[in-house]
Amino acid sequence: MLKRTKKAFTLIELLVVISIIALIGSGSVMLVNWNSGKQSLRTAQQQLMSAFEEARLLSCSKNARSRVLIYKGDDLTRKLRQVGLVYEYFDEDGNSLGWASYSNAIMLPKGVFFVPTSGEYNAYATLPETFKGQRLMYSTFRNGTTGAPSIVGISNFGSRKPQSMGEGNGDWYCYEFSPEGLSENPSAQIVVATGALNASGKYVQSNPYDILGFRVVKSGKCVGFSDYAEIEGTFQ
Repeated sequence: MLKRTKKAFTLIELLVVISIIALIGSGSVMLVNWNSGKQSLRTAQQQLMSAFEEARLLSCSKNARSRVLIYKGDDLTRKLRQVGLVYEYFDEDGNSLGWASYSNAIMLPKGVFFVPTSGEYNAYATLPETFKGQRLMYSTFRNGTTGAPSIVGISNFGSRKPQSMGEGNGDWYCYEFSPEGLSENPSAQIVVATGALNASGKYVQSNPYDILGFRVVKSGKCVGFSDYAEIEGTFQ
């Protein structure tokens, strides 16, 4: 009678199988993380575009200047992620009483931040060593012909009561719309990127090519970018 032999996995075969499973698992995690980062970028892009569109409509409905504000202060829970709207408030006689917040501020998704201008980038963000020397796409203000402020200060953001606003310094980046709903930052480029805060309170930008954003035209409308190449093609 023939004896039936049982085949068993050798130790090497088991190690190979385990290695393959681990490789597949790590690849899946990387894919999930990549997709998650891309989705967060798209969400941030849409949030900011919606804020700009809301500011444009607010100016038209109130017949007053409005501003999109982006926090740049020291509070790390809000830094380069908090976005809000304010508008110029007038009394019944048409006298300006200051600026009032229009709605609650929004927060860009965690892991995404507003990319500062070229002159301020190094104060707020940096690149990993592997990408040092790569060309960066920054946000811009394009307010040279209108004189609109790019930085403002407000003591009690979120208050519905009108208050004064300092111009030229403060904790907020500023994009302005005229009472007619026209952009006072025509051709401004707004860029968001993925990154995380380091121990020094700076954002380490994950990848200079992992960005999205949009351009604001004179009419106040926003034109979204689909990828890095499109941003690069309009960057001046």
